[in-house]
Amino acid sequence: MKHLCKILVLSASLFMHPAWSEHHPLDKRISGEVIRVIDGDTIVVLDQDQRRHKIRLAEIDTPEKSQAFGNQAKKALSEKIFGKNVVVAYTDYDRYDRILGKIRYDGRLINHEMVEEGWAWHYRKYSDDEELAGAEDNARKSLLGLWNGKNPIPPWEYRHSTRDKSDSISEANEKRVEPGSLTHWLNTGSGVRHNKRCRWFSNTKRGKLAGPNGGRACGNCGG
Repeated sequence: MKHLCKILVLSASLFMHPAWSEHHPLDKRISGEVIRVIDGDTIVVLDQDQRRHKIRLAEIDTPEKSQAFGNQAKKALSEKIFGKNVVVAYTDYDRYDRILGKIRYDGRLINHEMVEEGWAWHYRKYSDDEELAGAEDNARKSLLGLWNGKNPIPPWEYRHSTRDKSDSISEANEKRVEPGSLTHWLNTGSGVRHNKRCRWFSNTKRGKLAGPNGGRACGNCGG
């Protein structure tokens, strides 16, 4: 009961915060405890009804875990909000069925902090937020976080390069697949493999039937 009251009070205070309502007019909210930090821009929140929500921090992009500074970005986010009660404001989901959210904790906008401290890029492809753009420029000039590394590679470029390699491996694997065993759907845009129970099976802009080893497994259905 004490835990529930704390969440409700936090949610109410953030809802009334002027900066939240004026600059982030998002119409849906989730309040709950951060029970897992997957990487620098993805978390799992447990709400008061014991439901788990996978949240992708909106408008930013952090290094992949296999990239330089990927683990540092995850650690930075964990130190900020792991085990804390946060409020997530959102309007949409991404293609992996994750909530695209802006995270508030203790009056702070965590998405912005990650960029300000040099642990994330402003994801300009999906955001025109001038404050985030300025925060990235300042972090870059000050050599904060990942900007202190040698020639930082934006994660979307890194994913594109690894996806090309994944596609090549998938094609090689498919040549070894027996006829009639193409039981999965491969999103050729993202390189993600979906099984027949997945909502994305045969439901992506680009894709083809594939074997069970094509691409990489979907995070939701397990591929």
